[in-house]
Formats: sequence, structure tokens, C-alpha cells
Amino acid sequence: MVLVNDGTGAVSDGCQSPFVNAAAVAGKFAIIDRGTCTFAIKVKNAQLNGAIGVIIANNQGGTAIVNMSGADPRSSSVALGEPE
Repeated sequence: MVLVNDGTGAVSDGCQSPFVNAAAVAGKFAIIDRGTCTFAIKVKNAQLNGAIGVIIANNQGGTAIVNMSGADPRSSSVALGEPE
């Protein structure tokens, strides 16, 4: 697993491509923080950078269930919450 670095703004949100650390992401699961763009864009960008899977980290805290918006039938992802 590799935390993505897209090189812009909140660098671990995965909203920009190519990733600065694309070589490190290739062939691994990409860890991407939620926020800024849709989950579908995050997953698609990870795929474009060679990731074999994506884990969306809920870096916003709280116990609310995350609604993973966006749709791309060619991809799926898992969300994790940040401990309180």
C-alpha cells in the first residue's frame, strides 16, 4: 500500500494525475484521502497511475457513514474511518 502524492494542494487526495509517486503506486494498492473531488475520479486516477486497488481514507474524522459518490462500472473502492 502506498499513500498517493498528486503534487497539488492536498497532495494525498488523488484528484490530479499523473501522481508524483506513480512509480511507487504502480502494482500496489493506493491509499487516497477523501475530499476535493469525487471518489470515481480518485479511483480512475489511481488506475491511470498503475494501482491495482484503492483504499479511500476517511481523514475527516467522525463516525458518520461515508457516501461514496461518483460512478464508474469498471472500478470499486473501500472506505476506512480515522480512529477517534
